[in-house]
Amino acid sequence: MLTIQRLPSPLITTGLLLLLLPLCLTFTCSAAPAHAPTLLSVAGSVVVPLNATPFIDVQVVDGSSGAVLRFLPLDASRTFAFAGLPPAATEVRLFLRLPERRFRFSPEASTLAVAIPKNTVGGVAPWLQLTAAVEELQSTPAGEQQQGSLLALLVTVVGMVLAIAGRHKLVSLLHLPVVKLPKQRRMVVPMSR
Repeated sequence: MLTIQRLPSPLITTGLLLLLLPLCLTFTCSAAPAHAPTLLSVAGSVVVPLNATPFIDVQVVDGSSGAVLRFLPLDASRTFAFAGLPPAATEVRLFLRLPERRFRFSPEASTLAVAIPKNTVGGVAPWLQLTAAVEELQSTPAGEQQQGSLLALLVTVVGMVLAIAGRHKLVSLLHLPVVKLPKQRRMVVPMSR
């Protein structure tokens, strides 16, 4: 069978399209964000002795939660740069992992954290300056003894004395007589059916 469909007139089709067009535009505009969030960029340098740079990390911190957003180990150039930071980033700080017996740190003469400026002129990243006042120690003072080394020496000497004194007992314990298992005996068991 053949059916004939009646197509709507062009006026009705155009009217429906004109009615749906503003509705679609409204939903599209409301789904798009009003403005894209501005991402931050920051760069700077750290004033620190060259031999302490492997023990320092530069961190970007979120101001509301205190979480570390990004970190970068400090290299020999002693500069850092971060791009594409979220607006929640509020400060750049230094994280020191200095060996205590090799370096002495002075917190009074150091600037370990700097706030990130939110207003930039011409899209140029602000230059931040951080300072870590670190002094390398030449040697341990003569009057100061290290307790860990003394304890290790004492344990080693006591262990050696015990090993020498108990050597005979230890050797005699290792030469135990061989334990022999008894032989299995065969037995004939009559079975009745």
